[in-house]
Order: sequence, then structure tokens, then C-alpha cells
Amino acid sequence: EVGEHVLAIGNPSGLALAGSVTGGIVSAVNRNIKSSSSGFSMTCIQTDAAINPGNSGGALVNVYGQVIGINSSKISATDYEGIGFAIAISEAKPIVESIIANGYVEGRVKIGITYQEVDAFTAALNQVPQGLEVVSIDSTLDVAQSGLQVGDIITEMDGQSTKTTEEVTEFLKDKNPGDTVKMTVFRVTDIGESQTLTINVVLAEDRGQSTTNDIQGN
Repeated sequence: EVGEHVLAIGNPSGLALAGSVTGGIVSAVNRNIKSSSSGFSMTCIQTDAAINPGNSGGALVNVYGQVIGINSSKISATDYEGIGFAIAISEAKPIVESIIANGYVEGRVKIGITYQEVDAFTAALNQVPQGLEVVSIDSTLDVAQSGLQVGDIITEMDGQSTKTTEEVTEFLKDKNPGDTVKMTVFRVTDIGESQTLTINVVLAEDRGQSTTNDIQGN
């Protein structure tokens, strides 16, 4: 509850300060916070207990020692002070339980590709659209049979812009394994002709075994 006293536990600045405890109150609850690095949105508890680099992943506990959140982030811009966030335990607990039971988080999806973003400058320089240029395709998944090719640039999924990692993450968060996604793809053929294609891909379950830079960040 707002005003409740809390303690944050973590390792600010690394192991030299391991197990540091800071105190504060719950400033607000049910804050929808979007990570600038991953694009994921999370339901968070806002607190003025000091949360610094190294605290992330530590516990936010109440006066009874019950874990109510997982320290996650803070606003560190100039003129801001005492605005930190912890992922609410109600959101984190099902993930923890799934990892313990299965070794991975059930229900998360992946397309099965690695990619690099084509930004506005690169797109203009090469006269191609902005989007996600396919670098590799997992040969064991449906995407390998879909017709998608290395070098294709994905610009939309189900009619929604997916030109950045953040847009793709937001699009996929409500999808389930087995769902079919309709991709809009730009391709340059072997003879230099440009094509815009529609390709259907069945999403696979992400069990955390994909390579770095996968759509889901695994």
C-alpha cells in the first residue's frame, strides 16, 4: 500500500558493497513502466528507497520480511531523485514458478530469427525501407519453411509497424506459441528487382535456447 515502509536489498556498484540495504516507502503501486533497453512493459511498485546500479534483481521487502517486488530500475536523469521501481511480486512469481518447474518460462514466443535493425540513415543510403534485416533463420522451426530468406527486411507484422526491437517486443507480448503472424517483407532479388511479399510464420515457444539478438532477446 502507498506509504508502507519497505527495504531494498542489493549489490550497488558490485560485490564490494554486496548486501546493501536501503529504506523508504511505497510511493505508488501499479505503475506501468516500459524498459528503454528491452521494450518490455512491466507493472511496478514505485519507491523512494535508493535503487542503484547493482540493485537490480534484489528484493524489495516489507517490514515483515516478505518479498513484495524485484528491484528493477530508476529514473536517473538530472533533477530527479528517489524515483525507483520494483517489478511487483504478483507479476514476477508466476515467472519464477515456471522456471523452477520447467527450466524456462512457459508461453513466451519467438519467431526463430536473428536480425539487425535498418535505421533511417541506412535505409536512405541503400534505398530500402526501415525494418529488421534477417541475418539468420533457425532451420528447426516453422520460419525455415515459410519462405522468409536471409537479407529480407521485415517492416510489419499483422499490419502493425515492427521496424524496431521495441515494436516487435510490444507486438509479440500477447502472442502464444502456435499463433500465425502475417509478415510484410521487402526483398531484393538476385537480378536486383525489389519485391514486397506477405509471408506467414507460425510462432514457436521460446525456451531460452536461442542465439543472441533473437527477436525476444535470447
